[in-house]
Amino acid sequence: MSTLYEQTLELLIASDLTIQEIATQADLPYDWLVSIRYDRVKNPSVNRVQKLYEFLSGGPLSLGEK
Repeated sequence: MSTLYEQTLELLIASDLTIQEIATQADLPYDWLVSIRYDRVKNPSVNRVQKLYEFLSGGPLSLGEK
């Protein structure tokens, strides 16, 4: 089982968009995205990771019902 962060990083690496394009379109800081892309952030904000995940996956994060 992988984490939201790991899944998001995989989507970021696989994206055909540049980091600048993602930053602009997802409304996220460019420097933060570079840090995520090159695994320099030790504890990224879950809110930003979710926003990036939702942008790259094309839809909202869906958590399973308990």
